Amino acid sequence: MRISLTFMIVALAVGFSACTQTTKDYWKTTKGYYYEYINKPATIDLEDMGIYSPGEGYLAENLPPVERVLDRFKRTLFSLDKAPSDNWMYAFVQRFPWIEGVALIDKEGTVIHKWPSVSLKEYDYSFISEDTANPEVRHLIGHAEETSLGPHVYVATQIMEQAEPAGHFVVHFDPRALFAHVRGSEEFMVAAPGALLWPGMFEASATPVATADWSQLTRGNLSGRVSNDNGSFVWYCIMIGTMPMVFAAPDEGSFPEAPGQLAMLSAFRGADSGEAISMAVMTEAQETEPGGSAVVAPPSQNGVVDAPAVGEQNVEEMGSHPEPTPAAPAETEI
Repeated sequence: MRISLTFMIVALAVGFSACTQTTKDYWKTTKGYYYEYINKPATIDLEDMGIYSPGEGYLAENLPPVERVLDRFKRTLFSLDKAPSDNWMYAFVQRFPWIEGVALIDKEGTVIHKWPSVSLKEYDYSFISEDTANPEVRHLIGHAEETSLGPHVYVATQIMEQAEPAGHFVVHFDPRALFAHVRGSEEFMVAAPGALLWPGMFEASATPVATADWSQLTRGNLSGRVSNDNGSFVWYCIMIGTMPMVFAAPDEGSFPEAPGQLAMLSAFRGADSGEAISMAVMTEAQETEPGGSAVVAPPSQNGVVDAPAVGEQNVEEMGSHPEPTPAAPAETEI
């Protein structure tokens, strides 16, 4: 009996040892597979320098300043939830001097107030009623169109009265007045669904940017590539409310330039050109409080003029400024 008990203990010990050894072997093999196929050890490839393609590199270098300008523009406009005072509009247009005009639209689409009060252009605000975004969520509405006088961009924000929607405050501008002050903008193009906003130095019809279906391409995508027989452009999208604004730079191939086009576009720089939207300007402007004097493009010689009276609404103003002096409105001079 004693011999049998000893034998059983020895047998169990041997079996347990064998089982443990087998388990260790399996675990060792499993770890080998894990580190070989699933969680590979980090390595550094000294041969891969991570260089962008030509178009990607150009956009990565030149877009951050203008993207930051547009971000500040959007945040400032979205923060307005009541009809603005004269001082608010004065400071707003000073801060973003490429703005061409503003308008206050009621719920029925009627223009209540506008600046400038007289203009050579006719402005169409029907895009507000055509907005398909969730009406229960307050948002910026962006829209672009091509007119006989060039491209035009609208951005509208909903205003409230006693916690109820009361209409929209709309800002509009000629995009050429903005991009003419972006350093290196001759090397890229800007488009939006239904409109070519900025041709750069290129013959637009010879590029895929002018013919691309941007409404479809930007649906769920913020970047990509478009091509035609001449080559390809890479593009990156910045959302202006509900509207995608597409920046595209040539990446492969060769595209013809439009003679004299840059000379025409330079007219949008105004009389005192020389200050471009660059990283230095952006860094300086970032420290300026709303309503301050720092701007991202040269101001007009006549300043901001002809601001309409919009009543004495109790709203937080961007800063303390003197009332604007009525004068003949300037069209696109900045």
